[in-house]
Amino acid sequence: MIREIEDISRERRVSSTKTRELTDTLYNRISWSFHRLLQVYGMARTATVCLELTNASMMTVLASTEKDEQNVTAITAYDEAIYPSIVEESEKAERNQEFVSITSKRVNSRLVLADENGVINPSLEIIKTAVSGDQRAPRYIIENSISNVFRGDLPYVARYIKDDVSKVVLNLSITSKDQPFTINALKFIPMPAMGATVLEALTYDVDKNVVMNGGVELPPISVYQIERTYQGYIHFEPVSTTELTLSLASEVYLSALGCIAIGINKIVGEFNTYAIKSYIGWPIKYPYGYSRIANIQIIPATYSESMKNVRAKIYDNINDFNQVNDRYIALCDENTDLDIRQTSAPTPYLLLELDSENNTTPCVGRIRLEFA
Repeated sequence: MIREIEDISRERRVSSTKTRELTDTLYNRISWSFHRLLQVYGMARTATVCLELTNASMMTVLASTEKDEQNVTAITAYDEAIYPSIVEESEKAERNQEFVSITSKRVNSRLVLADENGVINPSLEIIKTAVSGDQRAPRYIIENSISNVFRGDLPYVARYIKDDVSKVVLNLSITSKDQPFTINALKFIPMPAMGATVLEALTYDVDKNVVMNGGVELPPISVYQIERTYQGYIHFEPVSTTELTLSLASEVYLSALGCIAIGINKIVGEFNTYAIKSYIGWPIKYPYGYSRIANIQIIPATYSESMKNVRAKIYDNINDFNQVNDRYIALCDENTDLDIRQTSAPTPYLLLELDSENNTTPCVGRIRLEFA
């Protein structure tokens, strides 16, 4: 209720000043309510698009899911880790459960593109260009604020409407208006977290691909790959640049909304300094009915290509594990056949060693153990 409204008798004198103030108050409150309703409607519409995207991506992800064999187990960032007692805090490898990756210890880290509140660096700006698969612009685009890509509480969602559209590519360029910025890690979280929005390329200085662990470039793609729709923590050699570009694409048509949509939950840029050596380990449990470790594979995380600078040592007792000595029973690279029997090593301990090179880190997704 607006308390300023009162009954006025015919004989009472009316102040023009008070009447104007009342009119202004009513106008401001109605205007505020109207804009608040528009904001709520926009958020509800964004939620609707996100729900449709999630539903569409679930079908894609379920269709691509593979089931492991009974004699295979996997160690990931979700498994509780142990660290050798001789290892200092600054040498403990990091488990990142959100991105299902294990990386070298970050001894120093600072944000590059936006601060912790999602406010973009004032020297940077975002430039967007979008085309359909036939290289022609969509008929029209419905989107919310591009600044949402740095906030994290409300996703950036764009709908592209065009007759016979089968694919949309969005180039998102973060450019510096004055001086270069240095960056060597990017957290990319699409909406939804997998199955819809594809990261086709991550480039700097217009067309240079970032270089990751082992001197391997992040390869650009143009054909749909479900692995490139996953959220990821991308680590690469430091680059000093005035332009960083994410090329995003989608081929998921939302029939309920008559469009192709691209969604981004958040983008975080970092400049990290890594420990030269990092360590992390786990005890190995034999699955029921199996008594021999036959093979070990070290598999890279999403958006990581090379497992160079990574090795696994297997110890038959906790004391040697804690000392990180050379009395291991197996030294393993990314794919190694083994013959470790439960009778000789009832509880083996696996130690993963990671080396940082050119101030970047290997990114381990999982360690696959095959038993016999």
